[in-house]
Amino acid sequence: MPRSKHKNGKLNSKLKRSKKTRASKLKLRNKCGGASGSRSPDGRKLSRFGSNRMTFRKKKNKVGPSRTPSYHGAIKEPRHSSLAKPASPASLAKPASPAGPAKAASPRSRSPSPPPPRRRSPRRPPSSPRRSSASSNSNSSSNSNSSSNNARRRKLFNNITAPGTILGGILEHLNETEIAMLKKVDTKRYISVTEEMKHKGYKFLFDIYNDTEFKKVIKEIKQIDVNKNNYLQTPNKLKEIKKVYKNKTKKNKKERINDLIAIFFKYRYKTITGKDPLDEYMKYLKLTSKNQFDKYSEDIERGIAILTLFYGFSDSDIKYIIFSQIKNPEIFLDYISLLNQLCLNQGNITFNANIGYEFTVRAVQTSKKFNKSGIDKYVELRKNGKKDHDQAVSELERNRSFLRKK
Repeated sequence: MPRSKHKNGKLNSKLKRSKKTRASKLKLRNKCGGASGSRSPDGRKLSRFGSNRMTFRKKKNKVGPSRTPSYHGAIKEPRHSSLAKPASPASLAKPASPAGPAKAASPRSRSPSPPPPRRRSPRRPPSSPRRSSASSNSNSSSNSNSSSNNARRRKLFNNITAPGTILGGILEHLNETEIAMLKKVDTKRYISVTEEMKHKGYKFLFDIYNDTEFKKVIKEIKQIDVNKNNYLQTPNKLKEIKKVYKNKTKKNKKERINDLIAIFFKYRYKTITGKDPLDEYMKYLKLTSKNQFDKYSEDIERGIAILTLFYGFSDSDIKYIIFSQIKNPEIFLDYISLLNQLCLNQGNITFNANIGYEFTVRAVQTSKKFNKSGIDKYVELRKNGKKDHDQAVSELERNRSFLRKK
């Protein structure tokens, strides 16, 4: 055999062996996870022996195939969009190979299968026709419910604030500011509240005028001789009050009350043009009660009305003579009781030359010193000329049960 031929045969056998060696090494490398520096499908770096050991520099795990070229130079597929169907774990586990389609990973491989990539749900459009129609229907139904509720509340409010018993009961629990606010709701409310306040004011004064005992007092005031027993500082005022009581043409109590209110403001020198006289007078009663006794009280207002409207005392009289001495509501009401009894028995009692002095100064002193039982006993001692003021007081002071507790 020629030598050159022998050499070529030797060279060919070496090449075949080297090819077989490379092929076996490549097969072994693929089974063990690739060469040093290659990456597993989940993106972690593999050691030379195919183990899945962590390197000193930690890197974030990447989901899906890498975008960088592999060890063998093959470019991996780009990452699919969220709407596309994701790659299965089996396909991700197959490394790229130049020799053809890659085989499935060996069961002996230590590389774990990568977790499935997160699927992003497709973003919904901002609004869909069905949803917008549903929300519009919901809004329309809520608006209709709200309007119906408002209508019911308005109807209830109108029924409550209509003139009548219910509104009258409500106004009793409201102060002046709250009543004024209720009037400002609308014109209808202004009219209804005004009418109810008038009705309430007239009823309050009618109850005084119609009282059985006080009717007797009014009858005695009619009989007073202004020239002899005038208890007011202005005789003309008492004359006008007597004229109202004696006027038989005015059978309507409302007209008589209005005339008495007009006389009160006339001698108070206060102009109320354009205002309701009754409303102004009722405000005066409340304000005086609050200023003198620091509270609103119907009984106190009743006493003030008896003095100013039916007896005719001026505002200055009750402020500087009566209220300067009386600061207790109980004493004030006992004083009204004593005044009525003195007026009823003026024909049987010998008064001081100035009856006004008896009605104001002495009556106030007696009310402050004695209780209700003592006051009744005082009137009894004064009747039929038995005792004068000083004698009656001296006798009552000896009985402690008639003295007012301090």
